[in-house]
Amino acid sequence: MRLSGGGFFAAFDWTSRRGTVASPLNLTPIDLLLKVIYMQLLLRERACFIHGCAVEREGRGYLFFGPSGSGKSTLARTAGGAVLADELVIVKRGVERRPSYSLYGTPFWGGLNRRAPLTGLFALRFHPDASSLAPLSRVQALRRLLPCLGGFGAPRSDDARLFEWASILVRDQRCHEICRSVRSEPWDWFYAVAA
Repeated sequence: MRLSGGGFFAAFDWTSRRGTVASPLNLTPIDLLLKVIYMQLLLRERACFIHGCAVEREGRGYLFFGPSGSGKSTLARTAGGAVLADELVIVKRGVERRPSYSLYGTPFWGGLNRRAPLTGLFALRFHPDASSLAPLSRVQALRRLLPCLGGFGAPRSDDARLFEWASILVRDQRCHEICRSVRSEPWDWFYAVAA
């Protein structure tokens, strides 16, 4: 893989997993390059980046996802658990006969270097009046999840792999929509229902 433009040059060899980067003092292209490389490598390991917030509480991992402005960072500050990541979360499928998933923080993007078993997927939506939790069908969950997958400009040939990975994830995991209101309510109600 070779990328260049605006004084930036990068080359990466997938076989040896080695590369070279030449860049002006601008970390944005390097950040994007690392995300593309990691995404490709993660897909080969039954894993994927998700733009979301992962919280661990009492040994369980909860993945909250949604578009920018849906409240992921606010949730990370108020959820009452260890925040594994509040920007990019790695979700990895295990190899056991019964499907299991783990959440991983991304320490190089502000998360913790920890993992937690995934308990459920929660699509975030802001609501001005009240908080609620409602189940999502697989189709609804997939529609909400796909825009949050960390493709980051990955080659179009991987679109099918991303879609397949997300389809399997929503098939295997409980999916809910969580609405959060402006009021700063305790999270005990959520963990009691979601556990």
